[in-house]
Amino acid sequence: MTVLKKEWLEDKVCVDVGCNVGNVTMEVAEKFHCAAMQGIDIDGVLIQRARSFLWQRRQSLIQTAGLLKKAIKNGRRMETSGDAHKDDRTELECTEKGLQSLSKTRFNSGNYVLSTHEKDESADCILCLSVTKWVQLNMGDE
Repeated sequence: MTVLKKEWLEDKVCVDVGCNVGNVTMEVAEKFHCAAMQGIDIDGVLIQRARSFLWQRRQSLIQTAGLLKKAIKNGRRMETSGDAHKDDRTELECTEKGLQSLSKTRFNSGNYVLSTHEKDESADCILCLSVTKWVQLNMGDE
């Protein structure tokens, strides 16, 4: 994550090709506040797991936001991120932005390379973080 730049992803429509179970896809969407994120993988079983993990992550963030709101209302400090420099209001803002980004995250099964795309579909950023490994393992070196 440290090599990715905020300006590449923030408020951008992004696609993660070869997303596997979606862990990196969700982390990028949440951390960089993507306008939309689509994870694509050729393996439908992995996509089902990604969708399940996405639901779980959204539920976790909803719960965290609720706890933060309660702590702010009651004037108590809540440690959620492990970052002692963030106050609860800043943490709540980050949590809500992350939740908003995850609400615009989708996972679909398909072969991105072989699919035909409509002319009105576009992305500002395409991530292919796991594709090189997959191509080499499944297609060989030739």
